[in-house]
Amino acid sequence: MKKLLSFLLILALLSGLSVIAFAEGESTGGNQAVKAQITGAPSWVLTIPADQTIEFMAEETDIVHHACSIDDPKHIPADCTINASLTHTGNFTLKTDASKTIPFTLNAFDEDVPAGTPVIASQYWGDTRNNHCYAEFNIVISRDSWASAEQGGTYTTPVTYTSELVDHIVDPADGGTDRG
Repeated sequence: MKKLLSFLLILALLSGLSVIAFAEGESTGGNQAVKAQITGAPSWVLTIPADQTIEFMAEETDIVHHACSIDDPKHIPADCTINASLTHTGNFTLKTDASKTIPFTLNAFDEDVPAGTPVIASQYWGDTRNNHCYAEFNIVISRDSWASAEQGGTYTTPVTYTSELVDHIVDPADGGTDRG
């Protein structure tokens, strides 16, 4: 009785599993070639740059330079894109005195990006299986802003990276329009 009950339980569990099968070719002599396609949820790893140093009095510093990437993408539909974006605050803050700041501008694709505005830093295009990283991100600090900075002080700012799966292909290099 235990064996029969175990067999019925296994049969019930297996009946809950499903496999999507797509036929390839035509049936010949009662036989048909079938390809099983099992898919899972879309997933990926977002790799972002580690802490970076901006030299004192440097007016322009590349902050991404191929360091942001979308790695190990799985189950990404062909008509979708993974966008990795960054957002900034517009100010560096002195670690020992939060009242002292150095304003900066983020420049991406030769345009200034206002603080709080997300800008695409990397993409994975599902249709071509390409991972594109954009290295045209610069922190720009004017000489006037540097003049009020405390030399030798440590200034920090959060840069927030996010990623999302979108249901169409977009290329930010050509103004954010659909690629193609």
